[in-house]
Amino acid sequence: LVKKGIKICSVTENIDETATGQFLEGMLSTVAEFYSRQNGEKISLGMLSKAQSGVWPNKAPFGYKNCRDGSGSDKDHRWIEVDDYESIWVKKAFQLFNTGKYSLRSLAETLSKQGFPMRDRQKLRSGFLHYIVKNPVYLGKIPYKNLIYEGKHQALLDEATFQRAQDILFERGKGSDRSQ
Repeated sequence: LVKKGIKICSVTENIDETATGQFLEGMLSTVAEFYSRQNGEKISLGMLSKAQSGVWPNKAPFGYKNCRDGSGSDKDHRWIEVDDYESIWVKKAFQLFNTGKYSLRSLAETLSKQGFPMRDRQKLRSGFLHYIVKNPVYLGKIPYKNLIYEGKHQALLDEATFQRAQDILFERGKGSDRSQ
């Protein structure tokens, strides 16, 4: 910043251009970075703890909705439940894909024409369907950091339906997204 002629002014610390001021600025910056990283670690551990206890740690995936009880504080009890409308579309996506007649791209086109409800009003893309088809959350599981935990939420699919989709993906491209 100094090379670009930019000077940082603090209203709470008396930081100047002297050696002492630069030292103080360096120390404050290091402490702030420490707190930031420590906060990140705490959040990560909290999310891992939720996943291990069977609770979805993030925004609910498509087909589910976030629920909570309490006053709206961070300590509220939170969970995910089946979203009656979106879950129909998840099941339909698996049903059509499992016929073997659709690539992910053609399935996205077909479901778009039928009114597939995207939450963010974006166009339905094959990558989003790939995420759905590969996601074990629909079996009542919680994937988190390359591990899978038993979830407390209701499964949308049975094991055979989910496995059929995995087999199709594998046959078409060793489980990658090349089948689009």
